[in-house]
Amino acid sequence: MRISVNILLALLALSFGGCSVGKPSQALHVEKQLPLWYITPPVNNGVFIYGVGDGINREEAIKSALDNLVSKLGITISSQYNSATNTQKGYREYFTQTSSSDIRSEVSKIRISNYEVVEVHKQNYKHFVTLVSSDKKILTESLLKTLNQIYKKIEDKQKYISDMNILSRYSFYKESQQTLSQTLSTLLVLDSLDKDFDDAPYLKTMQILNNDFDLLLKNMSISFSSSKESRAFANAVKTALSETKIAIKPNSQNDKNNINISLSHKLDKAFSHGVYIAKSSVLIEVKDEKKNIIHSEQINVVGYSPQSDDIAMSDSVENFKQEIQKRDVLKILGVN
Repeated sequence: MRISVNILLALLALSFGGCSVGKPSQALHVEKQLPLWYITPPVNNGVFIYGVGDGINREEAIKSALDNLVSKLGITISSQYNSATNTQKGYREYFTQTSSSDIRSEVSKIRISNYEVVEVHKQNYKHFVTLVSSDKKILTESLLKTLNQIYKKIEDKQKYISDMNILSRYSFYKESQQTLSQTLSTLLVLDSLDKDFDDAPYLKTMQILNNDFDLLLKNMSISFSSSKESRAFANAVKTALSETKIAIKPNSQNDKNNINISLSHKLDKAFSHGVYIAKSSVLIEVKDEKKNIIHSEQINVVGYSPQSDDIAMSDSVENFKQEIQKRDVLKILGVN
């Protein structure tokens, strides 16, 4: 019994000794003091803009610092716009009527690719802090180059618009309108970084494109042809299209501004384990004024009902509605 007690005391002594030995290793994970450049970051000046950030690794810390750089840029730009209420230059007139948060939200969409990592500091195993900077002149040149490439690509496509069918033209204008609206953030930043930057040509292109799109919508129409059995599916497509502002008219022959949508479907009925099943295969064909098929899409849906064939069929139509809503009716019709 005495031997057992001695052994137990020896084990306890080793355990406490091990704890005391292990304590210094905890110091390896003690957070170091944050560097001064992180606590008090450099102020943006006429040459550079700065950002600081942190993360679990170097890459995350750099990303955080770039977000901080853009955020500070947004605050600067919003204050410039809010204080310049009498200016009428391009989009400055528009943004003076919006909130500071709207402007900062636009600027936050900017992605900085030209930057330098000035400092990286490892606080502990999973905490890095970093300081990044971007040369205003290089940033301006990079943003301007990207902006010009976007506008030139759209202008080059527009040269061939007369050769497109009406649906392709609609696709071009819709896509271009979305693309150009995303350049507002770039216009805001360039207007702030470069006092000589003139946004008028870009805004003029944007306005012309919007006017042309409005004119296209005014003249464009879609007509439908379907069998009596397919009418419910055709009505579902019509309902989905009502949100696009495209007019739905009776079938117009030889009208270059009209697109015809032809629907047909195959129905397979079944009854299994007390459930009526309606399998519908719906074929959608998009035709131009010369009845050429310019796009086709097949959608398969299944409806179920424990009550009757008709209710199972109604369920398949409902599932068809959900499918075209989920996939976007314009994409189903061939609009990118």
